[in-house]
Amino acid sequence: MIHPVDVYRIMIACPNTGLATPTGVEVDELAAFDFVGLMPQQASCAHCPEVHVWTRRQAWLERRNASRVRMRAAAPAGPTPAR
Repeated sequence: MIHPVDVYRIMIACPNTGLATPTGVEVDELAAFDFVGLMPQQASCAHCPEVHVWTRRQAWLERRNASRVRMRAAAPAGPTPAR
């Protein structure tokens, strides 16, 4: 039996809108967050047309379930066949 693994998405707040936006970085262990963002990183914003620079001080973790991520990744690409 495969047990789902917790995956954490690293989030920042858009400085223009204040809305949470994903950085595009995910970690599967909380300890890995200690090493992410030590140096300034860049993230394309989901809420404005800018690229934001961030470090770990501005970031937080959002918990995701890896089994959901795997299911989405395993979904067939292309149009759905007609029934």
